[in-house]
Amino acid sequence: MLDTDRERKQAVFEDLGDRSLYAWLKCRRDPERIEAIYRKVLDISVRLHTDVSRHAAECQLLASRVFDYEHLRWETSYFMERFVSDYMGMTIQDGHALKEEFQVLAETADSFPKAIVHRDFQSQNLMIAKGEIPRVIDFQGARIGPPAYDIASLLWDPYYRLDADMRERLVCYYMKKMRADSADDFFQDEFRYSLHLCRLQRHMQALGAYGFLSGMKGKRYFLKHIPQAMEYLTEEISESVQDFPVLHDLITKLHELYHREISGRWKN
Repeated sequence: MLDTDRERKQAVFEDLGDRSLYAWLKCRRDPERIEAIYRKVLDISVRLHTDVSRHAAECQLLASRVFDYEHLRWETSYFMERFVSDYMGMTIQDGHALKEEFQVLAETADSFPKAIVHRDFQSQNLMIAKGEIPRVIDFQGARIGPPAYDIASLLWDPYYRLDADMRERLVCYYMKKMRADSADDFFQDEFRYSLHLCRLQRHMQALGAYGFLSGMKGKRYFLKHIPQAMEYLTEEISESVQDFPVLHDLITKLHELYHREISGRWKN
């Protein structure tokens, strides 16, 4: 006998095709068209960081998954183990001072207001469906964390480098939309600072992943994305010399070593 009182659940499926934003960007596109598609993607992130986040408590599993200090410290440990040690073969002399800076970085990033974040919000996890409508996939890693992490993942994506002026316009577009939706709960200066720290976190995590996937998993095609991630990380740490002097020294040495000895390995 069927239980007529049992709650019925439904799932909706959509065929998104096989064209990711990463693939879409490989074709020649006018800058205006590229900026327009990124604005559509940012509209998704704004909704995720505002309307959807207001209902986070309705999903008990998600509400308990917080991207906090421990996870942020895991990212920098992953970077040190899988990229600095395993891939680059570098030995760290001043490990204690570096750990202290990683702790400060994680504590500060963890202190910002949190919302639902995708955590891997980059061009290979965004599909371009019919009508050039973006759709998000691979969201099983979503957590409650700083929204700037998603914006860092999208606009400073090692898979595709945006023009700097366009990127700044897109950051301003996101902030304008967030201010309109969040009223007095969104502070531009605070977000800018959180974005800088999340960029540091994100690119160390990405380099750790590239080292792991290429070295341990044999997926050598990830090696081609290391130079851009290194460039981002070098640019970011140059703005934080006073806050993170030991990390600045490490990343500067990594950048020099990579271009002097490592960069040609994956081509051979």
